[in-house]
Amino acid sequence: MAYEGTVQTQVREDDNSKPLGEGYVTGRGDAMGPFNGSLAFTKATSKYGAVVLFTISGKDRSVMEASVIPVQFG
Repeated sequence: MAYEGTVQTQVREDDNSKPLGEGYVTGRGDAMGPFNGSLAFTKATSKYGAVVLFTISGKDRSVMEASVIPVQFG
Protein backbone atom coordinates (compact mmCIF):
# COMPACT_ATOMS: atom_id res chain seq x y z
CA MET A 1 0.00 0.00 0.00
CA ALA A 2 1.16 3.54 -0.63
CA TYR A 3 -0.14 7.02 0.06
CA GLU A 4 -2.77 7.73 -2.60
CA GLY A 5 -1.65 4.53 -4.37
CA THR A 6 1.53 6.12 -5.78
CA VAL A 7 5.08 4.76 -5.59
CA GLN A 8 7.90 6.97 -6.89
CA THR A 9 10.44 5.21 -9.12
CA GLN A 10 13.96 5.90 -10.33
CA VAL A 11 16.46 4.02 -12.48
CA ARG A 12 20.03 4.68 -11.37
CA GLU A 13 23.52 3.60 -12.37
CA ASP A 14 25.97 2.43 -9.71
CA ASP A 15 28.13 5.27 -8.36
CA ASN A 16 25.94 8.01 -9.84
CA SER A 17 23.41 9.97 -7.79
CA LYS A 18 21.61 11.42 -10.83
CA PRO A 19 18.74 9.16 -12.00
CA LEU A 20 18.68 7.94 -15.61
CA GLY A 21 14.91 8.27 -15.41
CA GLU A 22 12.21 8.85 -12.84
CA GLY A 23 8.46 8.71 -12.52
CA TYR A 24 5.86 6.72 -10.63
CA VAL A 25 3.71 3.62 -10.68
CA THR A 26 0.17 3.42 -9.34
CA GLY A 27 -1.77 0.85 -7.41
CA ARG A 28 -4.12 0.79 -4.49
CA GLY A 29 -3.86 2.98 -1.44
CA ASP A 30 -6.42 1.12 0.63
CA ALA A 31 -5.36 -2.55 0.26
CA MET A 32 -2.39 -4.64 -0.80
CA GLY A 33 -2.28 -5.27 -4.52
CA PRO A 34 -0.18 -4.99 -7.66
CA PHE A 35 1.18 -1.71 -9.01
CA ASN A 36 1.35 -0.83 -12.69
CA GLY A 37 3.32 1.62 -14.78
CA SER A 38 6.32 2.11 -17.03
CA LEU A 39 9.42 4.25 -16.81
CA ALA A 40 11.52 5.65 -19.68
CA PHE A 41 15.22 6.19 -18.98
CA THR A 42 18.37 7.14 -20.85
CA LYS A 43 20.90 4.50 -21.84
CA ALA A 44 23.23 3.48 -19.02
CA THR A 45 26.99 3.79 -19.43
CA SER A 46 27.79 1.39 -16.61
CA LYS A 47 26.99 -2.32 -16.42
CA TYR A 48 25.08 -2.28 -13.11
CA GLY A 49 22.53 -0.13 -11.38
CA ALA A 50 19.23 -0.27 -9.54
CA VAL A 51 15.54 0.43 -9.70
CA VAL A 52 14.60 2.47 -6.63
CA LEU A 53 10.99 2.44 -5.40
CA PHE A 54 9.88 4.77 -2.60
CA THR A 55 6.83 6.34 -1.02
CA ILE A 56 6.52 9.98 -0.01
CA SER A 57 4.69 11.28 3.07
CA GLY A 58 1.61 13.36 2.30
CA LYS A 59 2.35 15.33 5.47
CA ASP A 60 5.89 16.61 4.93
CA ARG A 61 7.13 15.03 1.64
CA SER A 62 9.74 12.89 3.45
CA VAL A 63 10.57 9.38 2.22
CA MET A 64 8.49 6.90 4.23
CA GLU A 65 9.60 3.58 2.71
CA ALA A 66 12.12 2.54 0.07
CA SER A 67 13.21 -0.59 -1.79
CA VAL A 68 16.21 -1.01 -4.06
CA ILE A 69 16.31 -3.71 -6.74
CA PRO A 70 19.76 -4.33 -8.26
CA VAL A 71 19.80 -4.65 -12.08
CA GLN A 72 22.29 -5.44 -14.81
CA PHE A 73 21.95 -3.26 -17.90
CA GLY A 74 22.21 -5.15 -21.15
